[in-house]
Amino acid sequence: MTSFERGNVIIVRFPFTSLAEEKKRPAVTVSTREYNDSGEDVIAAAITSNLSATRRPGDFKIAEWKKAGLLKPSLCKITLFTIEESLIVKKLGKFAEKDKEKLSKGLKEALGL
Repeated sequence: MTSFERGNVIIVRFPFTSLAEEKKRPAVTVSTREYNDSGEDVIAAAITSNLSATRRPGDFKIAEWKKAGLLKPSLCKITLFTIEESLIVKKLGKFAEKDKEKLSKGLKEALGL
């Protein structure tokens, strides 16, 4: 079992809202290592390469997308979901410090913290 921490970029079997289908998609873990190690679930946020996607409060462009293991420039969408670790296909990389800071700021903005 791999241990995940906040800022890890992962590939997950991502369900569509209807839960009728799924697709392999990149995501970033937002929960802490302690949270992730305490159970079978990880809290994550969606990542999209669609730079023209409608942005909601907290969404941001990933500055160091190559370092994160992504294939092209991408947005972090603060669309949160909880996923069982068994649905994580693999770990691609991790956010650079400045992108982790943007993630924390984005979470605060989206959730009113």
